[in-house]
Amino acid sequence: MDHQAKFLSQAPGGPQQYSGKAMNAAHQKLTITEEAFNEVARTLNEVLEDNGIDAADIGAIMDLAGSIKDEVVSA
Repeated sequence: MDHQAKFLSQAPGGPQQYSGKAMNAAHQKLTITEEAFNEVARTLNEVLEDNGIDAADIGAIMDLAGSIKDEVVSA
């Protein structure tokens, strides 16, 4: 969770704190499907909305999350 928070906090102009593995290396062994990725993205969007996060920030976070889809999905 800590890695996710550091990665996603970069989107709305936060500090670039993520220094973990490359996305494809970190997720390759997990065989994540596109369906699973999309479900996590939907859940993330819902949680952000439910917690009153500004729409522009949600858009930036979701854009960042979507930008790594090809590196994360491997099944």
